[in-house]
Amino acid sequence: MKYLELKQINAPYEVEMRQAVSEVIDGGWYLQGRAVAAFEKSYADYIGTRFCVSCANGLDALTLILRAYLEMDSYNGATRCWFLPILILLPFWPSPNVA
Repeated sequence: MKYLELKQINAPYEVEMRQAVSEVIDGGWYLQGRAVAAFEKSYADYIGTRFCVSCANGLDALTLILRAYLEMDSYNGATRCWFLPILILLPFWPSPNVA
């Protein structure tokens, strides 16, 4: 059973995506390069915040959140991380778009 027809979905953007990937490869900066800085600025503007920190995956994002809580002394033994089980279950959550 196919989940998403990514080739079909991405077809209208193929030239633009290949150009963007080529620019990153040619630039030699896969992490913390101009493309990442441009994305973080663009996304921060889009969501209406001053900053955005991109992460490689969800675990990195959760680690940063918990470290920030510790640094700000906002986390104590009574604080509950209720979002962790929800994020683990999301990939298996039924989607209305799946036949």
